[in-house]
Amino acid sequence: MDIHAVSADCVALLLDTEESADLNMETAASLVRSALILKGEKPWDGMEIDLFSSEDSCLIIATPRNLPQVSIADYALPFLRETGTDIL
Repeated sequence: MDIHAVSADCVALLLDTEESADLNMETAASLVRSALILKGEKPWDGMEIDLFSSEDSCLIIATPRNLPQVSIADYALPFLRETGTDIL
């Protein structure tokens, strides 16, 4: 495995034919997590992975998955407090 780039925003790995023979998404995610840890970056909670295969290699490009953020509008707070909603 050849680590081309590792940052908090992207990981690029190049595998030769033997390394990529039985490659699946779980294995690719494990390789990405290992590369992040090896280069001193914090592993991501989730990731999006693209695999680009050729006859002699496989390129893995991974980026962190943007998890949806939930926010509560200020005008909804009094209502939520009055109804005893567990969200707060």
